[in-house]
Amino acid sequence: DLEDELCDLHTDISLKTIKETGADFYKILSESSYPKLRNFGLRIYSMFGSTYLCETSFSKMKLIKNEKRSLSDDSLPRLMRLATYNMEIDVSTLVSKRSRKLPAQSELSE
Repeated sequence: DLEDELCDLHTDISLKTIKETGADFYKILSESSYPKLRNFGLRIYSMFGSTYLCETSFSKMKLIKNEKRSLSDDSLPRLMRLATYNMEIDVSTLVSKRSRKLPAQSELSE
């Protein structure tokens, strides 16, 4: 059971040098040696991530859907998708690509 696996883990010399912590630690545990402990640890760590995502999404929804803004029923899912999508934009690269495509000032005066 889980207690036995925990005792085995405590005495496992091969794991004494492991530097991983948190969910990474449970990911490296052998499924054959510690199936219950590994599963339990990963489930506990996954709860925190999913709770965080849920709470941040709810906060974003409250900002999108307020009494001063009128939304149709189909616009909220699209706005939520935009608000929760994690995207990094490299503005300087976009600007430099755009400026290369623009005609030179001398070409405009001709």
